[in-house]
Amino acid sequence: MEGKENTGLKRTFKELLTESLERTDEKSGKTRQEMLIDAMVDKAIAGDARAFEIVRGIAGADEANTLVIYLEEDADELAG
Repeated sequence: MEGKENTGLKRTFKELLTESLERTDEKSGKTRQEMLIDAMVDKAIAGDARAFEIVRGIAGADEANTLVIYLEEDADELAG
């Protein structure tokens, strides 16, 4: 029963992580969460497929959705 008595005193990992992510970086003025998202998006843009999947998942896109990317040379054809 000792575990139940101490439950109220313990902070959950989720609470600690949330507090950590909400801290603001003095140099950039961004929260740590914003900095992590920026880094993940940068990796996805650079071609990291796993980073792209994570970003897509965070954005709420599921496996059934299709992402279509058009090259600039195709833009005229599509507009035409």
